[in-house]
Amino acid sequence: MKTTRIPRNKILQKKSPDNRIYTNQLYIPNMKRVILLCVAAIVSTLATYAIYNDSRRTFLIDSLHSALPEAKTYNDSVSIYYDLFDLHTRRDKKTDGMVLLYLAAAHNDESVQLDIARRIASASASIDTAICTTLLRHVEKMPESRERDATRSFIFLTKMRSEAIDSSEKVRQQRLNEYLHRYREDKDITPTENMEMLFVICSYLDTTVPGDMLAKYINKLEEAIKKLPFHLYGIYNMYYLDASIIYSNFGDADKAVEANKKLLDIIDKLAEQSRAQNRRYRDYATHYYNTYRRILSNYTALTDNEVEYYYDRIKALTETSLDCHYDFNNSQRPTIYYLMAKKRYGEALTILKKQIDNPANASSRRLLYKQMLQAATEIDDKGAMLQAAMAYNQILENYLIQNSIERGRELQTLYDLNSLQAEKTALELENKEGELGRRHIKYVIILIAAGILLILLLVILMLYLRARRSSTNLEASNALLLEERDKLQHIQRELIEARDRARKADNHKAEFINNMSHEVSTPVNTIVEYSRLIVDNMSEEKRKYIGKYAQIVELSADMLRTIVNDVIDIAAMDNSMTSPSINSYSIKTLCEVAIESVKKYRPEGVSLRFVNSGNDDDVINTDGKRVEQVLINLLTNGLKFTETGSVELSYSIDTDNHTATFAITDTGIGVPEGKEEVIFERFEKLSTMTQGLGLGLNICRMVANLLHGKVYLDTTYTKSGSRFLFTIPI
Repeated sequence: MKTTRIPRNKILQKKSPDNRIYTNQLYIPNMKRVILLCVAAIVSTLATYAIYNDSRRTFLIDSLHSALPEAKTYNDSVSIYYDLFDLHTRRDKKTDGMVLLYLAAAHNDESVQLDIARRIASASASIDTAICTTLLRHVEKMPESRERDATRSFIFLTKMRSEAIDSSEKVRQQRLNEYLHRYREDKDITPTENMEMLFVICSYLDTTVPGDMLAKYINKLEEAIKKLPFHLYGIYNMYYLDASIIYSNFGDADKAVEANKKLLDIIDKLAEQSRAQNRRYRDYATHYYNTYRRILSNYTALTDNEVEYYYDRIKALTETSLDCHYDFNNSQRPTIYYLMAKKRYGEALTILKKQIDNPANASSRRLLYKQMLQAATEIDDKGAMLQAAMAYNQILENYLIQNSIERGRELQTLYDLNSLQAEKTALELENKEGELGRRHIKYVIILIAAGILLILLLVILMLYLRARRSSTNLEASNALLLEERDKLQHIQRELIEARDRARKADNHKAEFINNMSHEVSTPVNTIVEYSRLIVDNMSEEKRKYIGKYAQIVELSADMLRTIVNDVIDIAAMDNSMTSPSINSYSIKTLCEVAIESVKKYRPEGVSLRFVNSGNDDDVINTDGKRVEQVLINLLTNGLKFTETGSVELSYSIDTDNHTATFAITDTGIGVPEGKEEVIFERFEKLSTMTQGLGLGLNICRMVANLLHGKVYLDTTYTKSGSRFLFTIPI
């Protein structure tokens, strides 16, 4: 077999009897060899980490080039050239790839030749289709085998795919007609030729007439691939990638997801193959990422668990791949699809508003506007609905026009094919019937062509009328939208005026509450001090008797202050005038302070106990004052409704979820069924005979929300009384 001369500066020229390879350069000193071997060891260590930037990639490439002269065997050289090929960017892969191809040819290594030929074609065809012609010539000269035939088909399809994208519209139409005619006429063809012809037809249909014909032929192509005499992952990879995109564009979510899942299986096998070949730098992260993203875009065909799974896989890839990390944060499409699938429309709409005009999302803009319209409709955001509807209508109008053009091309293609078929039929009849029947046949052909042309004109007329109706409907929709916009603007102005009035009223309310706090606190404090003074000036005999009333006065004053403070707290939290102050606190100290603060409210015959007093202490990060406030309110509430028995405070730490849960358990009257949530509403009281305004539990819930926690009644508690749970993050 004739081989190509290998450049002197690229590969090693001589082999010794023990199969080691030497250069034609001067002898390299032992010390230099040791240094180069150390460099190779460092490169091998770095191979376990992902390539995140060009400087690191350049360092590894330079290190591998330095290690090349020290390669002792052919296999060592092949391994280094594979590493260089994997490290290079798509534009630079061809150079080292071709060197490896010629090196393998010099050693008659057919397996490496075929493998690197496929990889060069895959990496370089979109940049330079001429390289595919060179590779085809090289592969066709190799001995016949299934792998050689599979490689030849792969390179040929890669070339035709790139030419379909780069050709002009006229050339695409001509070649499409040519291949369609050949497909119809050539009956005696092999399964491989049948598959190649269908693949080329689908490539040209996708770039010229992406309509019903494409869907028909893409299904035929899948059946043809299954009948191939060989199995090459690269061909399956190309097919399922194209099929997944085509089905997504057609809106067939189920088939799109199915094609992407099959593509994932192929990528898994390719990755496994690379690991078996010790391809340290072969990275499939972007292949997985793009496939997961396409699956997630068809979330209507996924279960809730599948949505979670594929979104988690995407996030995991962003932690190891810079390209995936950049796309995830730049386009945010995976997050949009995830939020829409989870029906979190408000969050999705916020991102869509920011990302809808991002150039990175240009190819998906029609889908994003559709999702934006859906999200805005779900949460009744009329402004976003108006924006999305107008933009989406414009896109749909353009899509209808483009679709009409594509249908016209499809009909033109069918017409051309039918014309060719009619011409062939005419020639056969002329040969059979002779000269006398030729004139008649011409008339028949003309009538057939006229009939087809008439049908074509009717179809085009129908499409035109449909487009006209659609345009009229769009104009009416635009008029309605403009009217709705004016109404929305009027409503917006009214809302702004109402908001300003509400803010003014809130300011007056806040001033009133603050003034009330000062005006009430001063006389209340005076009453308490005078009651103490009266008790202190009484004789010892009367002091014990009068002291009870002084305590009642003091408790009543505390209750009045509590009511005033509750009103102030609610006003502050309603107006977002307060925020938590996070510090480290002893959880036992917080509980003990709460217990001490409510002891004076404990009725006779009721025990008040801190269950965890003997446990080891824990330190949590929270707003201690707010936690004490909630605990005091819940303990006071328990004491208020407990005449006999006990009120207990306990806590537990959940290290897995990083939360602390406080439990306040009483043996009081309990909470009636159906009132579990009502009691947390403002001014709600179980009994009109109890003291207070019904604000305590409402404040507890507001404070819990402020701390990103929650307060609720434990409905699983079945003993007498009730149990309230207060959970906060730690």
